[in-house]
Parts: sequence; structure tokens; C-alpha cells
Amino acid sequence: IESAKLVKKIGGTCYWLDAAWFPVGFPNGVGNWFSDLANFPNGVEELGDALKEMGLKFVLWFEPERVAAGTEIATQHAEYVYGGEEGGLYKLGDPEAREFLVDLMLRRIKEFKIDVFRTDFNIEPLPFWRAADEPNRVGVTEIRHVEGLYEMWDRIRDENPGLWIDNCASGGRRIDLETISRAVPLWRSDTCCWPGHPEWDQNQTLGLTQYLPLFSCAAWDPSPYVFRSGANPGAIMQFNFLDDNFNEPLARAALAEAKARLEALGLVEGQ
Repeated sequence: IESAKLVKKIGGTCYWLDAAWFPVGFPNGVGNWFSDLANFPNGVEELGDALKEMGLKFVLWFEPERVAAGTEIATQHAEYVYGGEEGGLYKLGDPEAREFLVDLMLRRIKEFKIDVFRTDFNIEPLPFWRAADEPNRVGVTEIRHVEGLYEMWDRIRDENPGLWIDNCASGGRRIDLETISRAVPLWRSDTCCWPGHPEWDQNQTLGLTQYLPLFSCAAWDPSPYVFRSGANPGAIMQFNFLDDNFNEPLARAALAEAKARLEALGLVEGQ
């Protein structure tokens, strides 16, 4: 919550919490879609409530289609997983399994007061699909899974007007006409996962803007060159907010400049 206060203080509009809120954590906790009470004694909903009081939107990470062994879904609903109790790919093409997962995601969105549903996808699905295909029906399992994904996203959006879906998928690996009609890739590439390559950021922007109007990536410090290289229609601040040497004035100036650019282009400031 202290870092959220600093985000608000320098002019941020959203607070982003990635894969650090559920038991066991990432990656071995995917499938435990409930609060880690060791780090969130009052649940993630306490953070969601606090963000709403500050006037910040809430971005929260999920990976619904991957299930790790030993997690709640793997142990209690193994029948919904290609791989069963050993973990694997969630059966989004199975109507019963999909209904269970969508209902679970909808509950968490409401409980945690989520504004941006960040959905990742860090698994190679093809072996699971091929193994589940019937003879002479190669590809059908994949088709049903993708249809199920779109149906899940559509229902989440229908039941949460104004909600954004952040389409991550290991950083920009699921950008197609259907996904970009429903979601925004706020994390366009996993090269955002470490600092030190502003020229890469510039080149990615140059390529993607030829066909994709809205996307983003992270800037790891607020120095003008680094921040400008990563700023797109939005700006992700991967700053050391809680460090003693955090340069708050520089961060505030960087964000103000990004907002001014949007206003000059006639774009409405938002998420």
C-alpha cells in the first residue's frame, strides 16, 4: 500500500500487482487463485479497497489456463486439467470446466475490485491438444480451446462494464485479430522484464505501431531517455518506489511529460 501511495503522489492512475498474491507464488502456485494470507492477512480485497479510496485503478495478474501440480485446482478439480493432478493445461474447451473457471474469475474480479484483468499464458499447449484429439479429428481440441478462451473473455467483459483485459501471453505472443478486439497487450514483450535496452524499446514501438494502436511496455527508471523510449499510448513505471534513493521529482516530471503528449494528441487520459 505504501508503494501505491507513491504511485498516486507522482500522478499515476493505476496500481499493478503481478504474480505475487497467491499461495506458493509464481510459477508453482498457478491454480491457487485465492489470497496468500501470509502476505495479505486480510486478503487482496483489502488492497483493492485501499486503491479505490486513493482513486487508483487496480491491475491484477492471473494465468487461468495453466495449472501447477499441488494447487487447489489440480487437487480438487483434476478432471478439468489436461494432466490431471500433475498439472498442465486447463480444459477451456470443456463447457463445465470453463463455467467453473469463469465463475471463479468473476468472483475474484468483484471481491478484489479489479479494473484491469491481466491474463498471462506461459505454457506450450500443442502437446496437450494433440494428445486429447480423437483419431481423424486433429486440431479440434485446439479449436474448442480457443473458442472457449474468447467465450471466457467475452463473459468477463459483459459482466464487468469498463473492465480492461490485459493480454500478456509471455509478452506479446498472442496478438491476433480476435484477441486485440477484446484485450490490450500492456506487456508487449518479455524484454520488459529487465532494464538496459531502450533502443529495443524504440524498435518494438516502431514495428508495432504499424498495425497495433494500443500497447505498452515498462520503463525501469524515470530518466528522460529511458522513459521516453518506453512510453507509448501508456507508460508502465517499473521504478524503485520504496528505495531510499528514489528520485520522486524526476519520476513526477517523466509522467507529467507522458500525459502532456497524450493531451497534445487529443487522447483522453485513462488507464
